[in-house]
Order: sequence, then structure tokens, then C-alpha cells
Amino acid sequence: MDKRTVFLRAMNAGLYTVRNWVITAFSITKQNQLETKFYPYQIVRMTDAYYFADPGNTPITLETQDDLIELIENPHLDKTHLVKITNGNVNKPLYNKDEILKISHKEVPSVTGEIETLYGNVLVNYMTFIHVFGGRFPYLEGKITPSYIENFVLPKIRSSLKPGEIADPKVIYVDEWIQLRDLILELPKYTTLFFQPGNEKTLTVNKEVIKLRDKLVLENKDKLNDPEVIADIAKQCKLKDKEFVTQDRVNRDFYQDDKVFDVIRTKKFIISTSENGLTDKPEDIIFIPNSFDEGWDPKNFSKLNDVHRAGSFNRGAQTQLGGVAVKELLRASSNIAVAIQDCGSKLGMATFIPNVGFEKYIGFSVQTNTGPELLTDETIKKYLGKYIVRRSTQYCKAKGNDYCEVCAGAKLAANKTGLSVAISAFGSTMLYIFMKAMHGKALKVATVNLEEVIYT
Repeated sequence: MDKRTVFLRAMNAGLYTVRNWVITAFSITKQNQLETKFYPYQIVRMTDAYYFADPGNTPITLETQDDLIELIENPHLDKTHLVKITNGNVNKPLYNKDEILKISHKEVPSVTGEIETLYGNVLVNYMTFIHVFGGRFPYLEGKITPSYIENFVLPKIRSSLKPGEIADPKVIYVDEWIQLRDLILELPKYTTLFFQPGNEKTLTVNKEVIKLRDKLVLENKDKLNDPEVIADIAKQCKLKDKEFVTQDRVNRDFYQDDKVFDVIRTKKFIISTSENGLTDKPEDIIFIPNSFDEGWDPKNFSKLNDVHRAGSFNRGAQTQLGGVAVKELLRASSNIAVAIQDCGSKLGMATFIPNVGFEKYIGFSVQTNTGPELLTDETIKKYLGKYIVRRSTQYCKAKGNDYCEVCAGAKLAANKTGLSVAISAFGSTMLYIFMKAMHGKALKVATVNLEEVIYT
């Protein structure tokens, strides 16, 4: 039997809940080949090939790891039940998370039609969504992030069913979400199995990058107090370094976070400092074109101290500004509420709906010739790449300090007396900025579209 068939049969039998099976499937393990009892679909690596314990037509469904104990005894499987896997390589793990396979709805309940996907994606889908919902919700492909899951789940979540109530297959209930959450929190157990922590390139820098840095510094020796020039030097060096370090999958995974590359790796291997110390004046930027890996130059000692003390000061003292702002905003807005459904305003904010990142506008309303229209997953599609008049609290005509549901948006209207919490987020953002300053910043030059900045 081929390994694809074995994998899909094992998934539908619940073997994704058995950690022993997942480890033996996706890595090379040593085990006692003299065992006389096997659990269904157990993978056994022999000298000539991979084998699996075939339960035949015996129906098997595992719900938890604990079910495995019973299955070892019943049904009783021994070496006579071992079936050779025809296309496995004993010198490698039987399965690779990045290996491609084709699946269909008949094989995986959440799939529509036939698709190409990865073994890793199939495993994660079974471990999470399929385990909880079966085929009720679509198969998740590609990179699955926490925000991706939240955006998928939150619009559909409802209170848990009460006795006698009939379940709606199109929604997610709180008890189901709790179960899904717990399963997702189990995934980090497999981190060491699926992700290589680094390699030689992770711990080194290409000499050509250092040559480029020295060349650029020399060419701009009279402009090294100009933030734009410094940012350009850093940018060119980081691009050159990325060409080197992200040639393999290990480092593409390792350096997913921009800050890890732009700040941590750059400081260690390329440029140790290109930021302000205890002053925020652009002309006082501290630029030290040597990496920490190359060592500290004693003549830069005072500058380095300035930068490091600035980080501690931002975290230890400046954070009070954000904390005070939160409290002041809470007090100033505590009497504001969403009081009515629609104030009838025909005004709003001119807002551009981008093709990417439009999700943040879902729940707001666009003002049309026939009145307000709620932006949902479906209705927002016709506005992508266009400017709209978005209803806003800035133009709300509700009396006093109150606002209407249409101007406030669906998310804020869900908690009619909780507007002050949302308003206080401005202070929290300030707090977050000073907290991040402790860990260093990357100097960059960005192009700003004034229309988008002003109107969105």
C-alpha cells in the first residue's frame, strides 16, 4: 500500500491524536522490532522498508491519546498484520510536512473538490478544525496564523447551546471554540519535530555583506548624520544579507518576523546601532557601522551606553505616559454610549478599501444613495480598490455624548457602554511604543500616501 493511502486512512481513524504515531510518521525512530502487539496503523521501520499495522476492515475511531491503551489490546495486531508501504525511503522520515499530495472531499471531509496541499497542512487540519467540526468548515491551506483563525472564527461564534436547542451547522459555539483552542495549544508540542532551529547561515554573515557595508560607509562618510542616508545603507546591507540567509527553508522559517531580521540579526552581524539615544532629534542619531559580532570599539563606548540607557529609560519611565493617558481617556469617555440604531447622518469619512488588509473595515457601514450598507465578508468585495464614504462617529448626529450603531460600527455597538475601553486604546498604543523601544528599533524610510493617512 502506498504511503498516501496509509496516511489518509490513519487520519480518518484518529491517529493524529496519538503523539507516538505522529512522531514515528514524521521522523526516523528506533523501536523494538520484536514487539508482538501493535496498535492500528502503527508505523514500523524495518531494514528494507516501512510497514504499518493494518487493522483491515475493523472500524477504528480515536478521540484521545488514552484510547490507544485499549486499542493495543483490542484488536490484537501482531507481525502477521504488518503491510509493506511501497514508496517509503527508510533512510528518511516516511512523511515530510512540506511534501505535496492531492486530496479530495471523499478522503478529507472539509475539502471541496480536489486540491493539492501539504502533508503538514492535512495533519494540522485534522488536529484542529476537522477534529472539532468535521466537514462543517472549509479546509485551511497555506500558512495558518492566530489572526487567520480569529478572523475565521469570531464572526461565526455564538453562545453555547442550551438543553433542547438545535445546533446551527453554520456557526461556532463557545464550547466548540474552547475545544478548538485547547487543541491549538497542543500544537507547540511538535515544534522540535517540524522546525529546525537553525543552521550555519543562521549563525554567520556573508563576507560580501560586510564589504558592501564598508563601501557604502566610505562613500557617504560626510553624510553619516543624515537619517535617510543611514537608513539606505542599512537597507542595502539587509537586502544583500537576505539573499544569503534565506536561500534555504530553515532560515525562511526562522526569520519570519521582520524585527528578528531588521533589528536582532542586523545588530549582531552588520550594524550595531542606527538609532537615537536619550534624545529624539533626527540630527542626534547614533550610527556605529560595526556589528556586535565584530566587538565594541572603546571610542564608541559612551554612544553605546547612551543607546542602551535610552532603552531602559523608555521602558522604566516613559511607559508612565501611556499609563496616564489610558486613565485620562477612560475618565473622559466613561459617559459615552451607543444609544440609538441610526442617527440618519449622510456624511462620513472618505475611506479607501485596499485589496489586501480590508478585513479591518468589516463591521462598518458605507453610506450609499439608498442609505447605510453594512460591510460584511461578502458586501465589502465590490468596494475593493475604491474610495467609499464610511459612516463615522466624527459625523454622528446622536444627541449629547452618545453615538448611533451605524456610525460606531458593529464591533463597538456590540458593547453599547464599552466605548471608553476602545478609546483608551490610544494610550495603550503609546505604552506599547515605549515598551518596544527597550528592544531596539530599525531605521527605515517609508513612502507615505497623504490621502490614505489623512482619510483612513
